[in-house]
Amino acid sequence: ELLNNLRNYFVSLTTFWPLRIFFLLVMLLFLIIVGFLIRLSISPISLDRSGPVINYFIEKS
Repeated sequence: ELLNNLRNYFVSLTTFWPLRIFFLLVMLLFLIIVGFLIRLSISPISLDRSGPVINYFIEKS
């Protein structure tokens, strides 16, 4: 019964558009960060290129 209520709750949540869009954005951001880290670990040379970009984001935040 509890599991059923939880499932209904999540179903009603996913029909709520702003939350769905927010969830998709979070997933997208997560994928971008993971891909970025993987690329950095594969080719450390690209760290020099992306250094200014990282500094830019740090200054912005």
